[in-house]
Amino acid sequence: MNFKKTLLTSILAGFSIGLGGFIFLSVDNKIIGSALFSIGLFLVLTMGFSLFTGKVCYVLEGKLKIILLI
Repeated sequence: MNFKKTLLTSILAGFSIGLGGFIFLSVDNKIIGSALFSIGLFLVLTMGFSLFTGKVCYVLEGKLKIILLI
């Protein structure tokens, strides 16, 4: 996966999770809010977006080793 595609999919993943969180916090009924928040997670999984904790942090793994050695 190239850098531009990883960056774009990570931004879209953040937007999806942020939108789900916004909906969760804006709804008075927390059960409905948590069900609607899961739509954001569902989008990340089905569309193949790159979450920082899952895929994106590995992009910097090799570069950080080089920086630390210098």
